[in-house]
Amino acid sequence: MYTTDDLDRLRTISTAAISDALDTLSRKQLVIPPPIRLLAGKRIFGAAITVMMAPTGEKAHHNAAMQTLDECEAGSVLVLAGEPDPVGCGFGAPEIAVATARKLGGLLTDCPVRYSAALPDSVVGVAGMGLSPASGFGRIKTMALCKSSVCCGVTIETGDLIVGDFLGVVVVPAKYVHPVAEIAHLYEQRIERMAADAYETGSVREAVKRHWSV
Repeated sequence: MYTTDDLDRLRTISTAAISDALDTLSRKQLVIPPPIRLLAGKRIFGAAITVMMAPTGEKAHHNAAMQTLDECEAGSVLVLAGEPDPVGCGFGAPEIAVATARKLGGLLTDCPVRYSAALPDSVVGVAGMGLSPASGFGRIKTMALCKSSVCCGVTIETGDLIVGDFLGVVVVPAKYVHPVAEIAHLYEQRIERMAADAYETGSVREAVKRHWSV
């Protein structure tokens, strides 16, 4: 299991560098594909807590998600995924406000999000499938807190590390967090050096030859 030191080492590393490090270790693409993207805030970072979602026609509130959100530990990332509705939102302004107040590490859903400009500028990071004016009420329901969920084809286990920024969202399985923390900063430096050399020389091939050894 990973430690707080591992998290501290990864906290400011880009999703690109973390993805490269994870791909080297596991050879699995655990990037949640577009159109899932960061819609509010600047970053998502924290251990996943997963809640199962399903379509519905019943008029009922999302009790499982609301209870889980109200009880989430600071720094964790609430993942609401399963069978998304293409219009109904997974998170709205009240949920985002609570997550911000409770200092969560972020919110992630494979549904659209209903965001409000009335929320504070320092709002928690929220990633989803675009924005929607529609409510999820009567469209989707949350079933229960679960061990794992599938978000756009990527399986997320409770306790996995979720990292998201303007580039996208990466899932780091719990067993890989420590080794990724050991090497991700090297990949971050490689990306920076390659970009600097490519700009200076005007040659991608030269930058790759200098800094990318297979």
